[in-house]
Amino acid sequence: MKQPTAALCAILATLPLSALAQASPQTRSTDGAPPNASFASARVPNAAPQGAHTETPTANAETQIASAPPIADSGTRSTLRPISAATAATHDRRSQAIALGTPFERAQKAAQSGDFETAARLFDEARDSDETESDRLRAEIELAHALLALGLFDAATRRYDFVIRAGPNHPAYTEAIAGLLEVNALTGEDVLVGAILDREYGDAFARLTPAELDRVNTIVGVMSLRAGRLDEARAFFDSVSPTAVDGRRVDYLAGVLAARTGSPEVALALFERAIAPADASPTLPPDAPSAAFATSAARLARARAQTHSQRLDRPELSTSELGDLARLAKARTLYALGRFSEAVLAYEQIPRFSRFWEAALLENGWARLQNEDDGGALGTLQALHAPQFAASFQPESWILKAIVYFTHCLHQEARAALRSFEAIYGPQRESLGAILAVPRTPEFWLDALERDGALPAPIRRDLLTNQRFARLRATLERVGDERKRLRSIDSWKGSRLLTEELDACARSEEIARRVAADFMEKRLRDALARLDGFDAQKEIIELEIARVETEEMEARFDREEKLGGQSLHRPRVDGEREVHWPFQGEFWLDEIGHYRFTLKDACRVDGR
Repeated sequence: MKQPTAALCAILATLPLSALAQASPQTRSTDGAPPNASFASARVPNAAPQGAHTETPTANAETQIASAPPIADSGTRSTLRPISAATAATHDRRSQAIALGTPFERAQKAAQSGDFETAARLFDEARDSDETESDRLRAEIELAHALLALGLFDAATRRYDFVIRAGPNHPAYTEAIAGLLEVNALTGEDVLVGAILDREYGDAFARLTPAELDRVNTIVGVMSLRAGRLDEARAFFDSVSPTAVDGRRVDYLAGVLAARTGSPEVALALFERAIAPADASPTLPPDAPSAAFATSAARLARARAQTHSQRLDRPELSTSELGDLARLAKARTLYALGRFSEAVLAYEQIPRFSRFWEAALLENGWARLQNEDDGGALGTLQALHAPQFAASFQPESWILKAIVYFTHCLHQEARAALRSFEAIYGPQRESLGAILAVPRTPEFWLDALERDGALPAPIRRDLLTNQRFARLRATLERVGDERKRLRSIDSWKGSRLLTEELDACARSEEIARRVAADFMEKRLRDALARLDGFDAQKEIIELEIARVETEEMEARFDREEKLGGQSLHRPRVDGEREVHWPFQGEFWLDEIGHYRFTLKDACRVDGR
């Protein structure tokens, strides 16, 4: 971790830890260290990313790495006004305009009546009109609230950011932070919001409510994790109360972090907590009081914003899906520890046909093979090769199938699995190679996703089911829709507000398009690299088969004689829960996932 500067050290030294301790009385620390102390000393604002950590397998959408783009700045304020110590004082300069009211007064009346289009335009005018300093500053945050009420979440994010950039002396500083949290809650957007919070995090955040501070620490912890600042991410996750609204998600993320940094037992305990039913840990009410929405107009703005958010595509994990993801992470950790029998049981806890079942089937095949249950390994692969999974991108499954047969010297069956791999994924590999051989624009990548046949169907499906990519696409779609809605507001035509917001929204849309396209291209290159790697493994297995067959010929080994002296026994079943039913070529939904094989062994007694 980079060392903080002298100025930063001074900030850290004066951080009111007592306030943070009161905000988060319960911690996730597992090593007994004072969490708030480690949290304070670990925080290095604006530390450069140290490189994204990658792991195999990568089916966890929560841990996909994406760089945060720069915040689009509409240039609404070319310079920040100094905030005097007397900001809170009120100077009445309205006597001459009392009959009609100042823009700020009229904006307040419009907001209170629910006319947020008029309120937003007037609050924008009030920022530069002949108002008191306190009213001008108040107009900045009220403009953000009005944009939030209109469902213009990208514009609201920028306006909240403008207030935050003015610094902690701005009277609405913490109110703007709470407003960003509302944007995050309503849209699921965590890249821009996360970048702002990560940039600004400091001692002034101690003024937030405990619930708000928990949410901020969660978001900044995720940003630190994505940037590879692992010690910092751990400190933020440890500072989140176990009773927080996102408590189970933080348990999962902290478990992933512990597994990455060599603490598997800690990781297993955290995954167990994330698996626990939702009612096992109390949560704070979602409408907990916030300084950002204390007035009647602000509460009305929040209610309007919630109505708009209901129309958004929110690719978030459900409570049950989060539990399944934690089960998958638990199984992977057990596998990494070499506890293969426990890993098999953990994989089998993931419900059939749930979001993560495909990944569990493949990985359970490896766990069963390591647990010397070759027939069970082939059974899980039989499920993956059912017609119901025909659109899945599972090249590794055919390599694993060939390996299982090869370990029993069943070379004919192993070659058949390798031929299936080549027939299914050879054309996909060629198609991807041709597409990626030429530099492409962001527009090309996103258009290719929508055009039938532009991408191999399994790879396209793999992209569309990636949660991180789904979030990026949802952000791009939302920002594009907001730009269209801005043009439809007749009362803003010709106003400075409309001009600024259209320009800023266009920049935000371009950033969102570039980030989504970059992520898509990276995933496609990863897919091609995987196909290249599995193709190389295919060639190695073919060479090994040829070597063994040559040795058998030299030793005059009679393979058919050995196979003929063996009989296939019935697979063992659980008599209380299962019945034996021979597979006759038809795939029934209630059978998929319950297949088992018995195998003969054609290997020489004296080895290969």
